[in-house]
Amino acid sequence: MNQPSNHQAKARPGEIVAVVRRIIAENSREYRWFYALAVLCLVIVAATTAFTAWIMKDVVDQIFYEQRGDLIALI
Repeated sequence: MNQPSNHQAKARPGEIVAVVRRIIAENSREYRWFYALAVLCLVIVAATTAFTAWIMKDVVDQIFYEQRGDLIALI
C-alpha cells in the first residue's frame, strides 16, 4: 500500500533567500503598492501589540506588586 509520507523536503537558507529575491525582483514594479501596504500593516500590528503590552504594564504591576486584587477585572 502507498501511504503518504510525512517527510518534507528541507530547503537551505540560501535557497530561500534566492527565491524570495527573485520573486521580489520579478514582481516589485507591478505589486509595489501591495508590498508597501503589507509593510504598513506589519508595522501597525507590531506597534499596537507593543502598545497593548505597555498599557497593561501598570495594571499588572499594581496587581502583583501592590497586591491589588480589585484590578483583576481590568484584565
